[in-house]
Amino acid sequence: SRKKPLRTCRLCNRRARRFARDPLSEAGFNSTWGQREARGVAAAMTAFSLFFAAGGLFFGFVIRGAFGWFIGAVPLMIGVGVGALLLIFSLSLWLSTTTLTVANGELQVRSAFLFIATKKAVGAAEIQKFELYPGMRSGTQIWYDLRVYFRNGEKVTAGSGLEKREAEWLEVELKKNLGLSQMK
Repeated sequence: SRKKPLRTCRLCNRRARRFARDPLSEAGFNSTWGQREARGVAAAMTAFSLFFAAGGLFFGFVIRGAFGWFIGAVPLMIGVGVGALLLIFSLSLWLSTTTLTVANGELQVRSAFLFIATKKAVGAAEIQKFELYPGMRSGTQIWYDLRVYFRNGEKVTAGSGLEKREAEWLEVELKKNLGLSQMK
């Protein structure tokens, strides 16, 4: 079998390394990328979670010195607890992978984080719409999620932490390979 070249994102004007075709795949579109490649989103979330936890520690110790250990424990537990939850979320951004496959008129989305994986497969006729959803914002930078809505009311995220041009390109590629180019 001959190798298929990397796809070039026409909207981004650069190599779409995150969405390269699998050279061994016979599928119309098969792409695997790690969220760790969306480094901006992951780094911003990691920094925010560490800042939140540090704030909880700081205010917990300051209030503990002024009002006693019981009152000081409240901001300490809240700040460190929320910071830890945000840190777990940011680790999922660094360590998760998503695989999109379009073959025989069916979209398959497989998401994995460490040893936990989910897979959703749906025919092109059951797709109601695609939506670019602003997932996270840092200053003027916005990272988008590409959501796919089904006729039965369910939805799945086909890509997250994407720049707008990448998300638009991915939407166009999925529609083209599913035969849904006419869909808005």
